[in-house]
Parts: sequence; structure tokens; C-alpha cells
Amino acid sequence: MKHSMMRVAVAATLGFVALAANAGQIGVNVGSTLAAEYLVNAAVVNQPTITYQTASLINDGATVQVHVRFSAGAVATLPTITATATNYTDIGLFLNGSPVAVANYTITAATIDADKAGYYFTLTAVAGKGGIPAGAIVNITQGTTALTTLAAGLSAGGTVAATVGYSTQPGDFSPAMTFVEAPSTAVVLTSAVSLSQKNVNSNAIKAGFFTAAETKKVDAVNASLKKFDVASLAAGASLATINLGATVVTQDLTLKRPNGSAPTAALGDFTTFDLSATGDFSGIVDPANAANGNVSLSPNQDCSAGVAGVVATDKKSVKFAGVAAATANANQFLCYTVSTKSAIPYGVQFAFGADAVASSATIVGGALTGGNVYNLVSNGASVIVPSFIPPTGAVGTGYGAYLRVMNTGSIAADINVATYNSATGAVGTPVVVKAALASGGSVTLDTAVVSSQLGLTSGWTALLVTAATSKLAVQPLLLNPTGVITNLSAINGTANAPSN
Repeated sequence: MKHSMMRVAVAATLGFVALAANAGQIGVNVGSTLAAEYLVNAAVVNQPTITYQTASLINDGATVQVHVRFSAGAVATLPTITATATNYTDIGLFLNGSPVAVANYTITAATIDADKAGYYFTLTAVAGKGGIPAGAIVNITQGTTALTTLAAGLSAGGTVAATVGYSTQPGDFSPAMTFVEAPSTAVVLTSAVSLSQKNVNSNAIKAGFFTAAETKKVDAVNASLKKFDVASLAAGASLATINLGATVVTQDLTLKRPNGSAPTAALGDFTTFDLSATGDFSGIVDPANAANGNVSLSPNQDCSAGVAGVVATDKKSVKFAGVAAATANANQFLCYTVSTKSAIPYGVQFAFGADAVASSATIVGGALTGGNVYNLVSNGASVIVPSFIPPTGAVGTGYGAYLRVMNTGSIAADINVATYNSATGAVGTPVVVKAALASGGSVTLDTAVVSSQLGLTSGWTALLVTAATSKLAVQPLLLNPTGVITNLSAINGTANAPSN
């Protein structure tokens, strides 16, 4: 009962108005599910066989018009209606499983509605034959009836429904038309998105992708953010590589291309893919020079035989255009090769982008899903102090500067300070300025001492403070010749947000 009510409700939304409470029953042999990416408007899709069983007697000598309406698309070709010895071509009448004698009824040629959303034909009960009994089945075979302009209905993996009913009123379908029986609705075409993308984080062993977990962290302590915390560099090497994750693009080969009455398998039709990744690739000094690092797609977990992508000017994304079809259904590993010449930002979530699938005259341009992969963190905390001022003279004659460093983390740690070039990201060699600063503890550093330890020259204004603890905060202070202390800036690093 609920199903029948739903069908009537759907029919009502398509503009059908029933005269009586009785409702005919519709049945459909839907057939293959179509690959949605092929549903360009020019695609021709045959209507599957539709059966409609009447619920009422069509009186002796009466003429009705049977209307078939679709929820999407436009009727391109019509059923062929030619009388044979036992039935009509494409449309026939059956009762109790057997054809109704063609002498008992006539069917006229079908006509496309003006809006092309359906078609209709005339069914007449020949006078003197007793009419067409209730329960008769109007069988509209797949035949030559076809639809086009289906992109809106099917390209996103949707469905198209047909509603069938009959009226005593002649002519094209009209929302004001009254039907003898409540029309009935059923899905006649189905589609699904053929392409799918799976993205896999490299942080754990995963069958079919990773035989070993990626564990690299940015070394915020021993190398002041310039390399990873695992011994991955050969002596004297200036590059290190991290596998951030994998993606695999799969085409569902059980779905079919629309091709009239006989949909065909879609095999190797998607020739190229555009893939992208997002994050922060600032560890690459110069993306145009491979010797300074790159981001690549590799078919191998060890990142060998990779093909470098184009890194954006802001180093926040990378593009791999026209990835060859041979890579479809195969793993693609996202490999980030960094330079030890600059700081490597941490606290960075890397991800594959939701990318476009190349379109053609017969394939709709699709989109992949994208998704997160490796989250690169550090083995400690780091704070950039952009407002560092070396002393300008002796105490009482010039300005002095201090750094108040607070260990807001949970464990004691050595405090390291290094030079930092905010324009290039270059980091100097760190020195320990306070050993084993307790959790919750603080230390005030005279910048004259720090400058001496680092060998700084005048005019140098930025520092990088690091420690093997979870959180770190630094407050730069300025002391004028009269002894007044001024905050040079807000506290840096209170929430441990990477300043770089």
C-alpha cells in the first residue's frame, strides 16, 4: 500500500490528475546501470520495456490515449506501431499471459508531446468485442523508443522515472488533463559514478599500499627544523624524502556506456587524470630546481621513479596534470623531497585535492573526491621571534633587549636558539642557551649574550627558538636607558602555533 501511494504521489508531482481512485500497475525491466560520466546530452539511451496493467474496464468501442512521461530527458525516437497477425510491433496488449486478438483493439502511431518529456498513443476497444477487460497489460517493448538530454537526470548518478496513465482527452499531455486511473510511476533508467578515488595515509601499515609505516617528524631540536628526526640522510646529503600517502583511482567496469539498446562496457576510456595535493611545501627552496627538492607522484612506496609535479608559487599546493591512463587502478604515492637549506613547516595536514577528470565530446568531465593523507608534526616545539633587537650600547647608555623564554610544555627540555631568515626560511646552527628548563619554568636571556653565542652582526632581527617539549612561548622585551621595560611584541608561541 505504501509503495502504491508513493507511486501516485510521484505521478502527481509530474502533473497527472486521476479521475478515479483505481490505479494501474507499472513494471519495468531496468537493465544495466549506466556509467554517469557518459551521460552527455547527446547520448541516446533506449527506453527499457515498460508494462502497464489496467485496473478498470475500457468500454466496448471506447478510445483512450495512453501517456508515457519521463522525469528527465527528451524523447528522441518513438515506438514502431505496426499491426502483425498476433499483435503490434513495439506495443502489444496481453491478458492472462496471452496476446489479446488484434481484431479486438487498435493502436495508432505514437506522437511526441510538445515539451518532448513524453509521448502518447491511442488505444481503441473495437466495437462489438466487449471492450478491454480490467487487468489487461499494455506491453511497451524496448524497441525503438529512445531518450536524449539526460545529463541533468543521470550524470550525477541519479535515476529517471516513467509515469504511465491513460485519459479520454485527446492531444498532447497537459497538467490539467484528467486520467481515468491514477497513473503509476517506476524507475526506468539508473546510473552510478564510474570513477572513485581512495586516499590512504602513510602513517600505518596498510595491505596493498604500505608495508611499513611512515613515522618521520620535523626535527625541531637538533637541526632547527631543517631535517627529519630519523636518520634518512647520507653523509653530506642535502635532500630527504617523505612518503605522505597514496591515492588510487578506480573505474567500475561493471557499469555500462549508454549505447542505444545494448550498453557496452567502459574499458580504458578515461585517458588522463589531473591530480593535485595541498599542504605546505615550503621546505623546497626553489621548485624550479629539482636539486632543491620537489613533490612527485611515484608508482612505488620507496618513491623511486617518481614524476615531479608543478609546485604553486605560494608553495601551498602542487599539480600533476595529465596523469596517464596507465596509472588508473594503480597506487600513486605522494612523495615530498625537502631541502636541508630551509626550515620545514610542521603541523601541516597534507591532502589529495578533489580534481577534475578530463572530459571529451562523449564523456562528462567528472571530479575525484580527494582526501587527507599524512599529518606532519614535529618532535618538539619551535617559535620564531621576528622582533629581536641586538643591544645598542652599554647598560645606561643605550637600549638593551631580552628574551623571556617559557617552557609551557609538560617536560623539561634544553632551549636552543638559532638565526632565522624570514625572507628565505634559512636557519642557522642552533646553540643551547639554557639546559633542562623545567616544565612551567622560564628564563630571561640577555640578547647581548645570545648575539655573542650566535656570532650575530648588527641589524639581524629574527631568531628561532626550539626545544624538545610540546609547547614553548617567548616574550621579547626592550629596556631603555632609563630602565623602563617595554614589550616588543605579543608573546610568541603561546598556543604553539607554528609561526612560519
